[in-house]
Amino acid sequence: MSAATLTTPSAHADWSVPPSGAPGVPFRRLMQAELRKLVDTRAGRGLLIAIAAVTILGFVIVLATSDPEWLTFSELVTGASSIQMMILPALGVIAVTSEWNQRSAMTTYTQEPRRGRVSVAKMLSAFIVTLVCTAALFVLGAAAHLAAIGFDLAPADWSVDGFEMFTLVFMQLLVVAQGVAFGMLFLSTPLALVVYYVLPQVLTLVLQLVSWLRDIAGWIDLNIATGVLYGGDPVSGEQWAKIAVTVTIWVVVPYLVGHFRITRREVK
Repeated sequence: MSAATLTTPSAHADWSVPPSGAPGVPFRRLMQAELRKLVDTRAGRGLLIAIAAVTILGFVIVLATSDPEWLTFSELVTGASSIQMMILPALGVIAVTSEWNQRSAMTTYTQEPRRGRVSVAKMLSAFIVTLVCTAALFVLGAAAHLAAIGFDLAPADWSVDGFEMFTLVFMQLLVVAQGVAFGMLFLSTPLALVVYYVLPQVLTLVLQLVSWLRDIAGWIDLNIATGVLYGGDPVSGEQWAKIAVTVTIWVVVPYLVGHFRITRREVK
């Protein structure tokens, strides 16, 4: 008689290496599980409620205080998106860190030891929730503009600039992707959030103080590189290159380092 052995998920299990003899979890089911974690947990629900509340409050404040030229549909949506983008990175962070903080990672990686698939599912689920938030932003923007028209605060103006809307959606997804990457890198909600919000400010200060760094600021500062998207002028090839380089520095590299860390970390 041979003794039964208990197998645990390997710390090196990854996307393309299924555990021997075990059926793989369908990726659709994995996505559904990650989406539920974002909307069914206390932290996820609280964050989504906070995003909704702050966005609605932002629309109310703009309607009450802004001049008519700022109450067009496009301006209302663009202004509210800047409020959402202050909070959305936390959604990306908790998509990764919540189960490490709550010590439920063992359950996740026992059911699906291929940790690369889990990381991709977390990123995509965060993107889906972000797109839902963005869609709600457009609906609320339309309601706010109708209110402005109804109360004679501004004339009807439903004109939309395609590139401006592309920039809005792109930036919403980008900040969430950076939140996911930082969450994977640090595996701690407080640490990831502090670094996310503080490090860019420190970098901006250093770039202002060190003269020789100012010439290359657009190649290392994500805010400066993506700022050209809001200018209304055509974006040149060099400016797109700066965006690509800074996205690599601030999103791709943290994601890859975090992925390397997660796939090699023992789960307790």
